[in-house]
Amino acid sequence: MKKILLPIIFLIVFSCEEQVKINLSEENHTKFERSAMLSSCGFITFPLDKETGFRHRSMSIDSFDGNDYLSFINTLNNSIYIYEINAPNNLKKIELSKQGPDGVGGLSIASHKLLSSDSIMLFNAMSANLFILDSKGQVIFKESLLDYKTIKREPNPEPSTLSPIIFKNNTVFMSGSFDSYLTDYSSSMTTISYNLETKELDFIIPLSEIYNSGYWGEQFKYNPSLTYSQKLDKLLVNYPIDPKISIVDFDGNKTDDFYEVNSLINEIKPLREDIEYGLEKDHSIRDPEQYEYSLTNSDFRTIISDNYNDLFYRIAYIRPSTEEFKLGQKMTNSAISIINSDFKKIGEKFFDSSKYDPSSILVCKEGILIARSDLYKTDEDNLTFELFKIIYK
Repeated sequence: MKKILLPIIFLIVFSCEEQVKINLSEENHTKFERSAMLSSCGFITFPLDKETGFRHRSMSIDSFDGNDYLSFINTLNNSIYIYEINAPNNLKKIELSKQGPDGVGGLSIASHKLLSSDSIMLFNAMSANLFILDSKGQVIFKESLLDYKTIKREPNPEPSTLSPIIFKNNTVFMSGSFDSYLTDYSSSMTTISYNLETKELDFIIPLSEIYNSGYWGEQFKYNPSLTYSQKLDKLLVNYPIDPKISIVDFDGNKTDDFYEVNSLINEIKPLREDIEYGLEKDHSIRDPEQYEYSLTNSDFRTIISDNYNDLFYRIAYIRPSTEEFKLGQKMTNSAISIINSDFKKIGEKFFDSSKYDPSSILVCKEGILIARSDLYKTDEDNLTFELFKIIYK
């Protein structure tokens, strides 16, 4: 891939007080060509039964047979719900056994991906078992990826709606979290890859070097997210505190990176400049200072590839100020940056969390779907998404 030349990406500056902060370049941050916008184009509503709530840890849009399908794991009844986006009233519900020859266990922390009309990939994070199921919920493949009884077991795979399972070249890729804070993250891997044919398991993609510049608070500040770019035929990796997005091959080697920061994020700074602070504190006791810091400092939640339009969307969580937080405002808003195939930001849009659910953002052929939490509060029989399309100015 041709090397992309960018302006200064970031500098880690130590002031005379030894405070760490990451300076933000203007390009792809506050200065960019606003040539595209997200325009609301209506709603798509999916009917829910009495056993189904609003928010789902694993929600996916997958394409096959010329159609897009929205699906999610209903943890309340251990089932997978599947809707055709162009015919949302046609619900297919697959009830999964917890035990027995087709048992997949309880799916309280699990993720999935539709591979075809008769093939579903499922990962149960509680047992570390990977399954492939048919359309009746019968197990046709099962493999235990990790032994949680061993001491060394990081990264712990935790795919989710905004960091989904990626399946490419017969290999499964899943982002994960770590077990404990370190004093050096240079060799801390973030992603599990597993080849279904060779049964080779590997830990790839190191944590961003920026994490060695301080202590960054709650664990979610360290958890990366993945997406797959069809045009690049590579993975893109988003780190919550890093202005850079990494482009890596399927072996986990970085081939390039590019810079993007939402204009609503004014600074990125750690809770402590001393990285060893994470080892000294007792993480079993809630730390009010750390909790407040983590929920009042904005971060980057994920990067999503729009393979239909050769675009990328970076989702930032815009968190309340310290003053707002102390007054009881704990809701996290979101903002979506639109990035073209040359890695230039061409637009961005803010979304108020009183209306839009920042954890339920998906891409389909029609555009970007964002779940409307406010509409669910008035109509719990339906899961409603607002549809946004890219409009070029």
